[in-house]
Amino acid sequence: MRRRARQFKAAVERNFRQRLVYAWELPSIMRKHIYTGAMGGTYFTLVTGIVFVYFGNAVGMTPLLWGLMGGIASWVLAGQILSAVV
Repeated sequence: MRRRARQFKAAVERNFRQRLVYAWELPSIMRKHIYTGAMGGTYFTLVTGIVFVYFGNAVGMTPLLWGLMGGIASWVLAGQILSAVV
């Protein structure tokens, strides 16, 4: 058990140590940040959507407002992913 703990600690130290980041690495790093942000945003929306729909219906959102909000959210997500490529 202690051997596995030492191996795990060594792997963490090897993979997460601080280092210099060169200018040519920045586009790739930023792309990964944008992708993970988009994935996190999608996951958050899916998880909280059930509660949000209940709340939206309780405060009187109309089908037009739901459609408008859904369209804007779709474009925002697509724009976020597209910005990683451009």
